[in-house]
Order: sequence, then structure tokens, then C-alpha cells
Amino acid sequence: MKPLSYDLAPEPALSEEGGWRSLTFDDVYFLPGCGEDESRYVFIEGNQLEQRWQQHDADHFVVAETGFGSGLNLAVTLKAWRKCQQKPQHLHFISFELYPFTVEQLNFFYQQLPEFATLGQRLCATWPSRRAGIHRIELYDDVTLTLVFGDCLESIRVMDLKVDAWYLDGFDPKKNPGMWTMAMFEQMSRCSGPGTTVATFTAASAVRKCLVAAGFAVTKRQGFVRKREMIIAQYDDSSCILPHDKQPWAPLNKAKISCDISIIGSGIAGLSLFHAFQKVGKRVTLISNTPVMSAASGNQAGLVMPMLTAQPSLESLLYWRAFDFALKQYQVTHFHQQGVLELVCSDKKKQWMRRLKLHRWPDDLLNWSEKGVHYPSAGWLDTQQLKCDWISVNLPWIHKNVERVEQNHGYWLLFDESDHLIQKARVLILAAGIGSRAIQGLPELPLSARHGQTSILSCPGQPVENQAINANGYIIPLSDSQYLLGASFDHLPESQWQQEAILSPDHAQRNLELWTGVAGVSFSGHEVVSGHAGIRATTPDHLPLCGPLVNEKAFKRDYADLHHGRHWHQYPEAKVIDNLYVLTGLGSRGFTSAPLLAQTLVDMILGRPLPLEVPLLRAIHPNRFLYRQMKKGAH
Repeated sequence: MKPLSYDLAPEPALSEEGGWRSLTFDDVYFLPGCGEDESRYVFIEGNQLEQRWQQHDADHFVVAETGFGSGLNLAVTLKAWRKCQQKPQHLHFISFELYPFTVEQLNFFYQQLPEFATLGQRLCATWPSRRAGIHRIELYDDVTLTLVFGDCLESIRVMDLKVDAWYLDGFDPKKNPGMWTMAMFEQMSRCSGPGTTVATFTAASAVRKCLVAAGFAVTKRQGFVRKREMIIAQYDDSSCILPHDKQPWAPLNKAKISCDISIIGSGIAGLSLFHAFQKVGKRVTLISNTPVMSAASGNQAGLVMPMLTAQPSLESLLYWRAFDFALKQYQVTHFHQQGVLELVCSDKKKQWMRRLKLHRWPDDLLNWSEKGVHYPSAGWLDTQQLKCDWISVNLPWIHKNVERVEQNHGYWLLFDESDHLIQKARVLILAAGIGSRAIQGLPELPLSARHGQTSILSCPGQPVENQAINANGYIIPLSDSQYLLGASFDHLPESQWQQEAILSPDHAQRNLELWTGVAGVSFSGHEVVSGHAGIRATTPDHLPLCGPLVNEKAFKRDYADLHHGRHWHQYPEAKVIDNLYVLTGLGSRGFTSAPLLAQTLVDMILGRPLPLEVPLLRAIHPNRFLYRQMKKGAH
């Protein structure tokens, strides 16, 4: 099962006779009666975690495990983490699993372990769907669990990781040989660094040889109980040279310093960044010439829903992940999870629906109705309540227009239209929508503008069911009598991109025309309450920009012959502009995508594990358009 697919992970075939046993691999998950002791001996002591946590320099520590199973290794690791007084600020626990337990199986397992009952309840409450790929769960303020459902080798190949300690726990190598291949150990080597350790219950000679060949110094120690020996290892980065990406055009560089962070822009992108930084204890400053959650993000409500293509695509997979993540971030005070019905009226949409039906989907993601596709977990966001919930009264916000910026001695200097210095920052993030393009002193971003209008109508009776509807436009039931209709998506001449959006007198009529002839939708006797206009930023491929900005001059020099197709040639990593990042171009799906994109950028800046696979990170990387131009020779 590949991580970038519509596949759903299969359920495990289990037996409780003689301990928790996988019928697929005919092996136990842990030794009956002593699972906790075995886990502590093999993985906690084998990786010397308690000692290393006390001496670790970074603010986070990353454990990666091959085979989550019941989560017992996580439980034992958390127990040791809680007892350790001196340790890093954050623990990232990453685990790969091809056959994830069901919620019912997890619940039954932890009912038998009273000591870990609280963790079991938390896992069951946050357990994700069986979608292939990465699932990010914030277990506690200081612990993040990343579950990766799918084939372990295929999954790790598409991840950008730096691991501090490995738990190799993928059943007996003879019974599950696919987990112990040389290719797997090469990927482990790619994701390791100086000081990275490995521990595993096995002492098989094939495993030892593969670890050595992949650059690890291997030692054997006394095994647990009946096992005579087990393996521990440490990465020796000088002993092994592995192949690298031949064209590293999409760097994911962490910031050289992660303090004094300023964000230009205070729409949904800027607010989501602010929220993500706040969660990890980083103070940031928002700078904008408009109030928070106004302008393009100022609609009273917005849809939060997936965007699925008939066949798996990077766009669809990105928005499915973003939707899953948004559901965990938004709260009941501002997110109305009433479901969204996507109407299927045209022949093209009917063909799309028929193709969707060829795939298996989680029940809580979508189901079918006579009218179309129903997303039961989707809903709409009260944008102004979100603002109140996510910011404090002491929001560090500078109400100024940034006219130009310059970099000087490691600082970004921000000036207004009168050329007065308004802010000095170590790290600068552009999140001002189409306004990001107007700031002087920065690379020109590949953005264009669209003019959008929404309308709030008051209507007697019930023109639609009590759920949001999406078709040519969308309808959001704000109350029993008021409905938000949207939205136009009109081209704008470049001369108007930086002007204030104008609400046209016929905005309501235009939005109502989107529903002409649609069965079951009637707004007869309506009154227009209000309207809103905004200018959205979009990109040529309609995917966001999220990541560091690259030095265009250096990239054109280093990749000048890219169009010759020299696939064997090793190009240098694209050079970035130090401490300069962008999150913009969210188009009409910003309320769904912003939380995940913001978390991705925050983790990137801080050098933490990323919640997206590398092909998806490249699909949204700001340098992708220049890379494509260079590949065509059009520069």
C-alpha cells in the first residue's frame, strides 16, 4: 500500500491466544505477561534514552518506530518521558504501520492495562481514519504522535526526517522479511545523523550486516529473557555514502535562528501561523494594513471540506490531509460540523462521482446520496469567532503597510510607505495574499488575483436543508433564516490587484444566479442583508506556496543546463534566502488548508518533523515554477 494513494490500510487479523498475535505474520506483538518490561529493556535502555534526554541539545527529540501495533512502545516511552526531569521541550514519536488496529481493538487492549488507560482513551479519541500516509496527532502539549499508515519502506522513502532513536520492532525477520531489507536500512541511514541510535530485539546476522552496510556501528548486548542477544547500533556518518537526490531544487531549510519572527499578513494564513507558533511557545508579531481576518479572509463563514479528484492526485491528497488536520484544530465554538452536500447535476460531475465510487472511502469522509456526495464530517467555519478563540487581547499586531524590506546583518528590516522602519525581525514570513507580491525588495512571487463576492440573505421558510451545499457556488446556513451565498471568482487586471476590493451592487443577484434551475433550492421572498468582497491570491497551478524562498540568481546559475536532461548529473542544493519564508496563494480553499500548511511551515522553520510527504511538499514549494521553467529552457 503506497502512502500517496486513495488506499485504506487493512485491519489486522489478531488472536489473543498465547498473547496478542498477528495471524498474518504468525508472530506475537510482545512476549506474553512481560510486554512492558521487554519494551523498556529493548528500546528505552537499548537506546539509552533517559541519559540522552538529559544531555540532548535540541529542543525536541525524535523517535521513529517500525511497527506501531498496539502502541505499547509508545506507552512505555511516555512513562519514561514523564519520569525524566531534565529533557527536551518536545517528544516526536513517529511510527509506521501497515495493519493499524481498529478503535475497538485498541480500546479492548488498553482495558487490560489499567496503568495506561488514560493513554488508551486518548488514542481511541484521536485515532485517525485508515487513509494511507501521514497522520499527525497532538497527544499532549509536549508530545506529538505521527502515525504513518502503509508499507514502511514506501512510506519512509517519501518522508523528510532526522531521527534521534530508532525502534526496529517489525516482527521476526524470517516471518516479515519485507521490513528488514537493505533498502529499508538505506532509508534509515538517510534519515539519521551523528549520534542516532538503533535498538531491536533481534540479533539476526542479516540485520547486523545490513546495518553495517548502511553506516551503523553495531554492538550486541544481552537479549531479553529467552533471547540470548539483541542488537544496538549507532550511526557513523563517515562510514557510508548513499545516493542523494540528483536535483535538490526544493530545499526545506530550517531557519538559522528561530526567534524574532514576524509575519506579514493577518488573514487565515497569518492567523494560522500565529496559532501554530503559539502552541510551541514562540512569540511572533503580525503586521498588516488591515484588521485581523478581514479582506480576503473577512467572509463571515467559510466551507471546510475535502477536494477529491476522480483519480489520486497530489492536489486531492493534499486537501484530504489538510481536511483531516483542520478537523483536529478547529473547535466546536467556531466550527459547525453539520456536513456538506456536494450536488451532482452535470454529466461531468456524474462521471466524477461514478469514478469516486470505484475507490473505498472512510465512512466519516464521504457517503453517497441521491443528490450527490455527502461529506458528514465537513462543515463551515465562523471566521470571526475563530479570530476571537485563537488570539488574545494582547495580540502583538502592528497595523502598518509594509512597503519594502531589506536584509542587513542577519535582520530583516521592514519599512512603511514613508520609509520609516516599523519592524526588525530575524525570521520573516510572507502571508499577505496578493499583497505579498507588492512588497519591494523581495523576489516576485508567481501569484495572480481573483475578485470574490459573498452575500448574506434573509429568507423565510427553509430554502435548503440544514447543511451546507456546494455546487457551482455554495450555500451556508448561518441560522434558521439567514444564509451565506458565494462566491464569484472573477479575473482582475493586474492594475487592480493592490486596490481595495469593491462590492458590486448586484452581488446577491450574481450569487443567486449560480443556483438557477437547481432542484430543491429556492430563495423566493429573500432580502439582502449584507455582502463582502475580497481579492484572493492564486497560483498558475492553483496550489499554495509554502516554504522557503530560493535565491533565483544562484538557482539559474547552478541549474543552467537542466533543460539538457542530464539525469545522472548531481546538482547542488538550491540556495535559499536566509530566514525568508512564504505561505500564500491559498485561493478559495484557505479555511481548509491553512492550519496544515501553517503547521508545516512552523515545523520547517524550527527543524522539526514535517506533517507532509516530500512529493506534497514539492507540489507546494515556492521554487516549483522556476524549476519547471529551467527544465523547459524557458528562462
